[in-house]
Amino acid sequence: MLLLRIVGVVGSIALVVALVDVQLLWERAQQISLPIVALALGVNLVRQAFIAWRWKTMNTNEGSHRFGEYFLFILASRPAGLLLPGLLGFDLARGVMIGGTSSEGRAEHLVSVLSDRVVGLSSVILIGMGAALAAPQFPSRLKYVGILSVLLSGFVVGLLVSGSPVLHRALSGLLGKLGTVGAKVSEGLALWMRIVSFFRRNPARIGKALVACGLIHLSWFLIAWVLSENLGLGLSFWVITTVTALSWVVLAVPVSWMGLGVNELSFIFLLSFQGVAAESAAALSIHQTVINVAFSILCIPLLLFVGKRKSA
Repeated sequence: MLLLRIVGVVGSIALVVALVDVQLLWERAQQISLPIVALALGVNLVRQAFIAWRWKTMNTNEGSHRFGEYFLFILASRPAGLLLPGLLGFDLARGVMIGGTSSEGRAEHLVSVLSDRVVGLSSVILIGMGAALAAPQFPSRLKYVGILSVLLSGFVVGLLVSGSPVLHRALSGLLGKLGTVGAKVSEGLALWMRIVSFFRRNPARIGKALVACGLIHLSWFLIAWVLSENLGLGLSFWVITTVTALSWVVLAVPVSWMGLGVNELSFIFLLSFQGVAAESAAALSIHQTVINVAFSILCIPLLLFVGKRKSA
């Protein structure tokens, strides 16, 4: 898998280089404004608090941890994104952290990371769709709506299938024939079904999580729009919201580290419908990556606090 990811990253970067004028891309990438970076880092810090709130809301076993601990785990997990591809590093790190500081309900804590990720990705697709439909003017609107419709349909079908009692019973019977490994997987499925049942009985939890999602996503869309204005792209907030939402879905796939290469390609493709030059589209992606990398590096010292919390 590591070899495949390296091939994927190298191939993505090579394709970006083939699509852009490297000298012009370098000039555009250097246009990032330090005051805007500082503002973006501050907004992103507040955004992490909303992510912690959503995660706490989506955890069915929340009694053993306070909000401050969720916030610490979120921040301390950010550096893992520098080492593991996609959102995998961040999710894996926070799952390990909360599981390592709890002696009870560890499995529920781990599954909470999955449920939090599911509601986050589904909501970002909905917000992107809403922006594309609600904008008074949106060039190539139907192209974006078509892509988002396919993604949304996939999510809805996936949720319905994963929460189907009939499918769960069929899989449990099959897994029962596979010995110890099958039994472990069956236990995981049973836990997932209990959590799905919990949220069906408590729709207010989902409502709170979706409110948190709105704050989380819109704060980053604002950052992306300010960065695009700094580059002089002249794109509306609606367009930036839709394009960034789609790029996030791509980033969820564990292909490259911090979306290197892959994110640039997604911006080049999605902004081509708006007539944006490949160099400017890639520069907008690079500016967002710079903020994410800088934020992750600043969070590295917080790993010491997590270590002390685990020792205690």
